[in-house]
Amino acid sequence: MSDQYFWDLNVEEGYYDLNYLNGLKSNRGIRFNWHKFTFEEVKKHLKHNSIHLDYACGPGTFLGNYVMNKSVGFDISQKQINYATRKYSNHEFTSDLTIVKQKAPYDSISVIGLLEFLTDDEIAVLINNLKSLMKPDGYIIFTTPNFKFSMKLIQWISSFKNDIDYSKVTINKHTKESFIKSEFINQFNDVKIYKILNIGLFFSIIHNRLGKFFHNLIGRFFNNTFGMLLIIKVKI
Repeated sequence: MSDQYFWDLNVEEGYYDLNYLNGLKSNRGIRFNWHKFTFEEVKKHLKHNSIHLDYACGPGTFLGNYVMNKSVGFDISQKQINYATRKYSNHEFTSDLTIVKQKAPYDSISVIGLLEFLTDDEIAVLINNLKSLMKPDGYIIFTTPNFKFSMKLIQWISSFKNDIDYSKVTINKHTKESFIKSEFINQFNDVKIYKILNIGLFFSIIHNRLGKFFHNLIGRFFNNTFGMLLIIKVKI
């Protein structure tokens, strides 16, 4: 699985949640709107009162701010789980897969921003493990970057400001087209892949509302053709 040593060494406790909260407070930031739009999109797929698992939940930002029903968050980083437990006590967070299995089966599972850090073999193992936790009619929502020009551009720009270098642990650089041709598709009965997030997000540097305006405008005009993030919804 993803290199735990890298995450424990380079990512401070609560790092992503604190960045999110700082962007909310300052009303500007590409990373804030990137996460906000992603979380809002994933939330659309969650059913009310469903039993949900957020796998690789980090410091709990998605569950804590976007999910109302009682849910479980899992992450391999104990320090991120410690932060999430303190910050978002309305959900259960754990780094123990035994507890995750005890709470199963789940109606839905979200895996936000993990696939790019796994090999194809690791993704296959992950899928099999998640399948064993699902209800028969359950579904999983994955997100992962769409590694085309616009995504590579925003990564390059972000590298000048970002204090974490992900290049060494970014293994899988899929596009929508490569996913469609991959073995990933054969693991499920029903697969839907679409794109969100575009370069309108750059205007979030000035103000979050400006970033939202141009993001939505470009998305409608080009029908999300140049989306930088893939949303992959699969049914078991």
